[in-house]
Amino acid sequence: MYVVTVCERYAPSHLIIVCSSKVCLLGCGITTGYGAVLNTMKCEKGCTAAVFGLGCVGLAVIMGLKKIGARRIIGIDIDKNKFARAIEFGATECLDGNSTIPINEVIVEATMEDGFGGVDYSFECIGKLLPHVPTLCN
Repeated sequence: MYVVTVCERYAPSHLIIVCSSKVCLLGCGITTGYGAVLNTMKCEKGCTAAVFGLGCVGLAVIMGLKKIGARRIIGIDIDKNKFARAIEFGATECLDGNSTIPINEVIVEATMEDGFGGVDYSFECIGKLLPHVPTLCN
């Protein structure tokens, strides 16, 4: 365990104790997700994106997409309790990954414009490549 300050302006009496493994995990997740949007994919303003997994990395992806001005950010997770936080971070909508209809079909239908459905970018943030993720990009 490490002792860290929340903010420089706090006096030493306002220190908190945190587990170093959680801080590192959170820090790594933020730079991974945010960096994927701004540095790796270089997403552009007005794009559409699907984000699979609304944990730390997924939320950081959403933050990056919001920062660049994505038009539509679709968060997908099997845990509906994560939807509210995803919306707070900038998701424009959330979908249940446990849908009985294959999620790629749901996304294509939800994004149908001018006869074409799909998203410009799809981010897998659950730790394994889902077979339908490559089929989402239009």
